Amino acid sequence: MRKRFLLLFSFTIFFCKLGYSQFYVDSIFTKNYDTIVCHITMINSENIFYIVNKKNVTFISRRKVDQYVLTSKEAEINTESKGSDSLTINQPSDAFYLKGQSDALRYYDYYNVAGTGTLVISLISPLIGLIPAIASSSTIPKDKWLSYPNSELFKNIDYQNGYRQKAKKIKQGRVWTNWGIAFGINVLAVALILSSKTQ
Repeated sequence: MRKRFLLLFSFTIFFCKLGYSQFYVDSIFTKNYDTIVCHITMINSENIFYIVNKKNVTFISRRKVDQYVLTSKEAEINTESKGSDSLTINQPSDAFYLKGQSDALRYYDYYNVAGTGTLVISLISPLIGLIPAIASSSTIPKDKWLSYPNSELFKNIDYQNGYRQKAKKIKQGRVWTNWGIAFGINVLAVALILSSKTQ
């Protein structure tokens, strides 16, 4: 009984952490033997731009980096035929894109609507809850829910793309985390019912 409960508890924790782990999947290993677990957003010839704790975008000089592991496949990397170390970026558009991503982390908070809806439906039935989870996580949030801070800045297409894509990623994380929580609760409830019947 105790082993079964521990297994189910571990399973629940796994699903609760699923949305969070989707965000922080990249790693930077510095020459000082430090490891930065983060979300890499962009790499150019001089710096690696990344996000930690869902806050503003920061960067580290590539000269300080021994190696990095890019698993999110979301960083913008532009290479030329000069070699693998000549990564170039169009700074003006990329600056707006990064600003959009950073602002989405700070201002976008309407993901609670999709997340709460998924949680409530999934508590009733995790299988039925997959329908709103898939539907809401696969779409970019509508403009009225984005809550961007500056309407003039939002007219810039690079800023807009950065903001929209990051908002979608945030919404996906919340939706699947809530589905995982509901699934875990359902598994625990079924396990408790079954264990009470066997006693």
